[in-house]
Amino acid sequence: MKTHYLSPSPFLAPYVDYYFVIEDEVAVIVPEEERTLKVFPTPQGEMVFSYGEPSQEKWQGENAAYSPDFAIGGFATKAVEYTNQKGVGTIMVGFKPWGLQAFVDVELKELMNTNSEMKLHFGSEVVFVEEMLREAQSLAERIRIVEVFLAGKLSRPTLDKAMMQVVQLILDSKGSMQVEKLAQTCFMSRRQLLRRFENAIGISPKLFSRIVRFQQVFTAMEQGAVEPEWSHLAYDSGYFDQAHFIHDFGEFSGMSPSQFFHQAQRSAVGLFFDENKGDAKLYGKVYL
Repeated sequence: MKTHYLSPSPFLAPYVDYYFVIEDEVAVIVPEEERTLKVFPTPQGEMVFSYGEPSQEKWQGENAAYSPDFAIGGFATKAVEYTNQKGVGTIMVGFKPWGLQAFVDVELKELMNTNSEMKLHFGSEVVFVEEMLREAQSLAERIRIVEVFLAGKLSRPTLDKAMMQVVQLILDSKGSMQVEKLAQTCFMSRRQLLRRFENAIGISPKLFSRIVRFQQVFTAMEQGAVEPEWSHLAYDSGYFDQAHFIHDFGEFSGMSPSQFFHQAQRSAVGLFFDENKGDAKLYGKVYL
């Protein structure tokens, strides 16, 4: 499979973090195990534009089902496995934490842990975009089609800069800064912060922080070849104690930290993304 990591145009850059493209190469046989990708919770939403063969998705604790070709996904709090068929062609649009809310009229909590049919939100225009993507002769042409579509759907372009700063505070603290401290730093009440954050980002600052802390674990795990001391790793990843770390890890991944360390293997697609993602520091690790 060919993979590409691309940056958005300047017009969409305030909202879109990256485009990640996966396409089959005609003359290359891809092993079946390389067609299954496991994606863990990340603090961002996404849109998926699939112009190849259909894929299957299996959310943690649920049965497998076919993924919509064109889908909108909000924040996730559990892992999902994607199995790509031969002939895959997909553009994944990864949004900044505040980005997706600018394009959709529904509250993002309604899109949590799901890939919602894009036609339900944008109507029959999606069908024409799908036809154009299938007929396009190059990746550059497909990216232009997606960008024109996104530009036309930008319904709430004004960003809440104060909440963007709160997001940065959470990232800088590895998700360990308490809501009360965030509110004090931004000179607002706790209630006001909760309301504005959920309106701008789509989830509570507490849940956002938990996902950020969870993502810190992967970086810490990859720094050693032997199973780490979990209490030390929990502290280094922003957790107050090992119990909270184990609870969140199980909830977000469906396995214990020890099981994950010994069983999870990086996929070629996941490794490519990590090596090329540049400033897209929010996107999660992808495993087989």
